[in-house]
Amino acid sequence: MYVCLCRGITDRDIRNAIHEGANSLADIEQRLGAGTGCGGCRDFTSRLLEDSQRREAVEALAYAAA
Repeated sequence: MYVCLCRGITDRDIRNAIHEGANSLADIEQRLGAGTGCGGCRDFTSRLLEDSQRREAVEALAYAAA
């Protein structure tokens, strides 16, 4: 699904950038350009980032408990 219409960036593009190490909205803006046009995608991009960080934290806790 397209998230950033200004730059033609999809949720997959953003998830890939996060997987490759982007850990802030500024990182995603720098790597992909998402959020640097009209800014309408910034909230959703932030939610994708937060979801990924939450998932990583849960995985780390599960690993530590094992």
